Amino acid sequence: MHDIYNARDTALSSSSSPSTADIARAGQYLRPLLSTTILTHIFDIELALDRALRILLSIWKGMPQHMQLPFYSFVTTYFPTFSFLESHWETAGMPRGAISLFFPVHALDAPMYQIQIPYVQCPRYYIMDVVASDYSRFIPSTVFVPYKDRSSQRCRQVLDRINSMPLWFFGEDGSLGFPIEEGGRVRLLHGDDPLHLMNSQNKSITTLKVKFGWPNYQPTEKQIRASPNGTLNNLNRLASLTAGAVRNFMGDEQKLEKLMIDKSPGFHPWQIGTQPGRIRISDVILLGVIFVSDGAAMPLLAMMDSESA
Repeated sequence: MHDIYNARDTALSSSSSPSTADIARAGQYLRPLLSTTILTHIFDIELALDRALRILLSIWKGMPQHMQLPFYSFVTTYFPTFSFLESHWETAGMPRGAISLFFPVHALDAPMYQIQIPYVQCPRYYIMDVVASDYSRFIPSTVFVPYKDRSSQRCRQVLDRINSMPLWFFGEDGSLGFPIEEGGRVRLLHGDDPLHLMNSQNKSITTLKVKFGWPNYQPTEKQIRASPNGTLNNLNRLASLTAGAVRNFMGDEQKLEKLMIDKSPGFHPWQIGTQPGRIRISDVILLGVIFVSDGAAMPLLAMMDSESA
């Protein structure tokens, strides 16, 4: 597809910046839309809002200045109201709960979806977040922060550089997520479409650190690696390998015992294990990933719902 920005590097080179007041107004507009989303419930509303604003700012700054709307107007134009989104869930082929960003060109490294209405030229969109009803299913996580407590400047530089767009794993039937124990057989919507996952040297990545901030466990990570001379640059491959990393993390009982923070007797919510009342590999589904640093991502996880169990 022709990209009016020509290339992502040049797209982000615009020197213009929106006013602080415009960014604040945009944040006020977005906050209610994001208050009940999966990112908000796995992490918190501030992370969901920060990610959304970073994505929107990157697109806005990449537009030729003669085409730029005021930032708040840009946000409200391309990021529709909740009532509009709700009216298009499922009826127009939009996955239920999708918080969508409508934009006419491929400006982000993430899948683009398209509304399906017969005989009508329909807009394309990205999925920035997802609303769901049973929030008790989502496994909370503490986000990894690069250079935390060491260099706020380097932290900002990394966060400005990485892809802020979550990658959601929708099945070909439109359902979100898949059981991690079935990771080798995953077939996703847009699963074979190329992604351009790059490292800080602007080269395609062949390895990725999968970081975990599981409740009551110290932070840890697993590494995934593409096949020899291969890359991780499509959703099917990325999802399958990430599911394998989650299985490896949950299945390493000796390491989990060492990583556990509160080891006192009694019930601990979200404790991993095969004993009754604990979370097994077979209980968990992988919803997607977010990138948190150069060459590092965190999985978005949930418990399998009772109807699927």
